[in-house]
Order: sequence, then C-alpha cells, then structure tokens
Amino acid sequence: NDNTYIRVLFDLVNIAFKTHSPLPRWKYATQLMLEKGKGPAIENLRIIQLLEADMNWLLRFLWGGKLDRHALDAGVYNEAQFASPGKLCTSAILNKVIFFDILRQSRQCGALMDNDATAAFDRVLPALCVVTCRQLCMPKQAQRFFFRILRQMEYTVTTAHGKSINTYSATANPSVPGQGVIQGGGASLPNYKSQQLPVVKAYETNCAPAAFRHASRLKSTFYRWVP
Repeated sequence: NDNTYIRVLFDLVNIAFKTHSPLPRWKYATQLMLEKGKGPAIENLRIIQLLEADMNWLLRFLWGGKLDRHALDAGVYNEAQFASPGKLCTSAILNKVIFFDILRQSRQCGALMDNDATAAFDRVLPALCVVTCRQLCMPKQAQRFFFRILRQMEYTVTTAHGKSINTYSATANPSVPGQGVIQGGGASLPNYKSQQLPVVKAYETNCAPAAFRHASRLKSTFYRWVP
C-alpha cells in the first residue's frame, strides 16, 4: 500500500543521508533553459536543473526548511536580508525607496549597494558552504552529503531537439573544479545565504551603516550614511 511505499522510500533516503552515499540516480540532473522575458538569445536564458524528486525533497526539508527556519528564528540573518521566509521582494524595493526619500528630504548624502551578484548561485563555493552552514548548526554529515552530491553530479542538457548524449560535471577538470550550487535545488538558497553572512557582517563592521528594515518595521529608526 501507499504507507509501505512511503516508509521504504524514507528508509532509503535516511540510509543514503547518514552514510554520505547519494543514490546513483541522484547523481544526474537535466538542465532546461527558460526565457526570462529578455528574448530567446542563449545569453538571456535561465538554466534550471531538474533533480530526482525524493532527493530534492530531502534538500528542501533539511536546508530550505530546518536550517533556514532555525537561522531566521535565532536572528542570524541580517535585517537587510530579504530572501527569507515571511519577506517579499517588494519589501526590499519599498525600503529602498523610503530610504532614498528620507535622504532627499533630509538633504543628506547616501549610497546603496545591492548584494545580489549576477549568476549568484554559480558563484557559491561549495567547500566554503561546508564551513558557513556548520556555523548555522547544520550537522557535519548533512553538509558533507550535500558537498558530495555537488562533486559527483553529472549534467545533461535538454532542448526542444531532445536530450544530450554527453554529460559534464564540476570535477571534469580536477585542477580547476567547477563551483556553484544547483539552480532549482532545495538547498541552494540557504547555502548562498550562509555564505553571504560574513560578507554582510564585514560591511557592517567596516562601513558606515545603512540599515533597511522589513516593511512591518518601518517605524523603526533608519540609519543614514554619515556624510
């Protein structure tokens, strides 16, 4: 019955996770290219990796659910981090507009930096994420499991003409290993955010502060750049 099937599936996922041994079928991903509203030119397309559903569920449950929620509840994320549960991208835009309105009305000088790199997930260093996620209390075996998936993953490309026969991987050239996390993977955003924490902290420590707060806290004090 369905309950037996689900129980067996959970046992398989649990054993693979605890032994740091991803199932063979988990090591393959298919890449699709989607339009982003900028036309069909290949440099304007967004690449999405399609993973095995049970593995992506595990990644989303542990990183996208447990780790992300733990970091949020513990107050680890900076107030200027808007890619978090309960926040919207429009909240970030609203706070920026209000911040500049305050600067203009008070005739103060100011500046803004968007810490949102182009191809952000492609710039993530998997080995560094082992450290930064461990700082957020992610168990060592979990992060090693994710690191091993990234290093063993083989990718194919699917287009309207079919699926590629050849594959490529991050370790195809051991002297120059590929970096980045899986676009479309349930663990990718929390890994990216964990790696950005030291960056944001460095700006807070070494630069004059400019704090953007969530829309629900607009009554809080806004800090301006020191002229």
